[in-house]
Order: sequence, then structure tokens, then C-alpha cells
Amino acid sequence: MRTRPRSWLIPLALLHLLAVRTASASEFAVRQFSLPTAALPSALAVDDHGVVWVAVTHADTLLRLDPSTGSFTTFKLPNRTHPAALLSDPGGRLWFASSGLGLVGRLDRGRVNEFVLPSLVQQKVAGFPTPRALTFDPSADEVWFSIQSNGRVGRLPRLSEPSRRELSIRELPVASSVARLQGIASDGHGGVWVAESGVDRVTRVDVTTATLRRIVLPPGSRPHAVVRGADGRLWFTLFGSHRLLRLDPNSHAVKSWIMPSAPRSSPVAITADRRGALWVAEYDAGTVVRFDPHLEAFAVVRVAPALARVQALAADPSGRVWFVTGFGARLGVIERVR
Repeated sequence: MRTRPRSWLIPLALLHLLAVRTASASEFAVRQFSLPTAALPSALAVDDHGVVWVAVTHADTLLRLDPSTGSFTTFKLPNRTHPAALLSDPGGRLWFASSGLGLVGRLDRGRVNEFVLPSLVQQKVAGFPTPRALTFDPSADEVWFSIQSNGRVGRLPRLSEPSRRELSIRELPVASSVARLQGIASDGHGGVWVAESGVDRVTRVDVTTATLRRIVLPPGSRPHAVVRGADGRLWFTLFGSHRLLRLDPNSHAVKSWIMPSAPRSSPVAITADRRGALWVAEYDAGTVVRFDPHLEAFAVVRVAPALARVQALAADPSGRVWFVTGFGARLGVIERVR
């Protein structure tokens, strides 16, 4: 792997006048569902048909919700799977990252296919590999994921089939384990971006050459999640500095906005709807925040008590935004009323 010889330190733009408002009940409605299994739900995905999936990490379970009926279907995974991330690919298949078994799995019509990480089988990397986040890269038709424990990213073709003779996954080193890789997202143009929470850095991996391009953030930023917005830019949550960061994948110019509940925001999850808005979960505030990138304005939707800890977000095709809380085991949806 080739790495560019130096990193770029880019100061974050400060926003002195910030438009923030609390959304009214007449603008957004919040509905919630009690989950049938309540052992730390931590990840969400919505497929193209609007079906909602929830990963219940400590119960080794996937839940499927049909929003039209409100009924759940339970899929039990092998013991210690500990699903930590979900992804619905363009073909409607559901992928999960197994932080407990060192593999990536795919649910096909109720059948689980498992793809083992090379670093687990070959034991070339110290420490048990824990895949953390998933993304789909359309340029190569591949599923990519970050590995928090060893500073690597993995990739495999979307249509791979498990094989005992060869491994489908390829791993690429990005950093040391100190980097604590978190969120990952494709920019749609041959690059995959990963958040390095432990070293205040975001890095682009070229899917063809494996070349790395690093952007160093101010100390204490702790980038966490990342999503590609409708405008083609990358949006990161900065857990440590309580900010929302926008990055242009072409110019690498950045700008950030302080979150409404700072210094008790701790933004974690982020998703983008098809209308161009960004939605961010404020982990320590019990709120989900909608950001309009054109107006540079926030609308705050309170969805749960602060201690409920909103863990994950996902936007569905109709524009609704789903969330799940780690404590209280609630699945909710935010719908625009007007």
C-alpha cells in the first residue's frame, strides 16, 4: 500500500451566528415502538421497500419491522455474534458486522452467510478483529467496513458467496489500533472515507490504488460517524468537539457547525434524507437534530430522555427518519407533518 508522504492540517471554520430552533409538534410527529428484545439495540437499516431492521447487539438478534403492520420478525444469530452495524445493499440483502466473532454476515431470505476476516484466520494482526461500521461502494460494487481493533478496513464483492477454499474479504491497513476506526462511507467516486476517532483524523482510501489521503482535525474532535449527503459531500459527527463537519471530497475543504446541545451534545449517528437534509443524534441530549445545509440551520426534535441514548439513525425512502435508543429499548420514527 502507498501512503501520501504528508498529512494536511485544516482548521475548522467557525460559525459565529447559528440558526437553531426547537421543532414544534405541528411540524414533526414522533411515534415509538417497544422492541421485543431489549439487550442493547445499537444499529439500524432501512431497505428500499421501507422495511426497518434493528440489530440487538447483546441478544445476538436481528429484528425486522414491517411499518405497515407494526409487527416484528425475529432472526436469531449464533451466540456471541454481537451485531454492531447494519447495511441494506442495492439488492435488498441485509449485511451485519459481527463484533463478537470477527466476521461480516449477510442475511439472504432468512439464511445467514458468514464471511470471516483474514486477520482472524491468518492471525497476522494482534488483537481480536472487531468490524465496526459498513458501507456500500457503487464504483466497485463492494461492501466495505472498518475494523476498530486493528486499524484496518475490509472489502468484499457484494455478490460474494462463502467459500472454504478462499477468503472473500481483503483487508487494507489504514492506521494502528490506536486510531480506533469508526464510521465509514463511500464518496461514490472511487473513494471510501473512514473516521479515525482515536487520532482526530479522517482518511480517504482509493478503492483502485489503496492510496491514503489523510485530513487531520483539531485535537479533541473525535470523528465518529460519516454519511454521504445528497449533495455528494461527506458529513461527519465530531463526538468530542460537539460539531457537525462537512467535507468536500474533491477540494477537501471543510466547514463545521457547533451542535445545538453543546457542550452536552456528543453527536454520534448521522443519516441523510433524499431531500438533502442531514439528521444527527445527540447522544447525551436525547434529541435528533435536522440540519438544512442550504440555510445552515438546525431544527431540534426531542425524542427521548437524555439517558435513553439515541444510538442509531436511518432514513427511509419516504423521508421518515428512524432511531433506536440503547436504554429503554425503543424504536422510533420522526415524520414531517407539514
